[in-house]
Amino acid sequence: MARAEISIVAFFIAFNVAPRVGVTDDFTPIERAQPQKSMSMKIQSQQSVKWCIAHIALCVVISGVASIGHAESIMKMSLGGSGSNNMQFASSKFALLSDGLDSPGDRNMTIDSVLTSAQSLPAFAGSGSASISLSGMMAEASPTNSGQLVIQSFNLGALAIYGADDSLLLSASLSLSAIQGALGPSDAQALFLGFGEVTGGSMKKFVDPDSLQVRIKYPTIEGGFEILSSPTALKDFATYTSSVEILATQVIPVPEPAIAGWLAIVVSALISARRRRHI
Repeated sequence: MARAEISIVAFFIAFNVAPRVGVTDDFTPIERAQPQKSMSMKIQSQQSVKWCIAHIALCVVISGVASIGHAESIMKMSLGGSGSNNMQFASSKFALLSDGLDSPGDRNMTIDSVLTSAQSLPAFAGSGSASISLSGMMAEASPTNSGQLVIQSFNLGALAIYGADDSLLLSASLSLSAIQGALGPSDAQALFLGFGEVTGGSMKKFVDPDSLQVRIKYPTIEGGFEILSSPTALKDFATYTSSVEILATQVIPVPEPAIAGWLAIVVSALISARRRRHI
């Protein structure tokens, strides 16, 4: 369950379940002799427990909000090279081409910037080249075009980024992506945008798994975009990109001592409310 959903549940419990806590009909003989005082004490006890749980719920909400950051660029990478094509669309598949080097990823690259909270990971301590794989994107139906703008959407796809020590930094499953650009000349630019879910890697704990985005800009499309007929499809093409950007919502892990502190507050508050009830 996501942190936001937990917060909503906590508030629901506080203001719907809490009012029922502490309400009983087990009057003692003294309480029967003094019904007005007894009822007043029970109402006070009920209100104390209710507000106690409400405050606990508020702590949960505050912690949930504090632990979720804002959407940002978590990693920028340079693929280097001399401008030769490094991505290809062929037979309805779009993927990053392999450079043939001995690396876990398809292409070596340099990590230009990374999320501050992840910079202490061992993967960034080495001096070797990092690497990246991006493949498995299948063209979904026919491309759409409006005037000179053409858009080809893809489903599926897999992303993997490895650190300088060859350890897995980030893996993700892409559910939806698309490339768009202008029909015609090969000097036209294009943009790729993908959405997916983080599935693994040492950086997974720093981001909201469902917030992943991949952005790639292409300065040129070799031969330009062209739509074929019978059947309608985007003509195969090759392109070059010098950089890849990964975006996601940052999550700041809640330290274990803080959780222990909340539990201590909960126990103390409940004991205090129960004592006041029996005074």
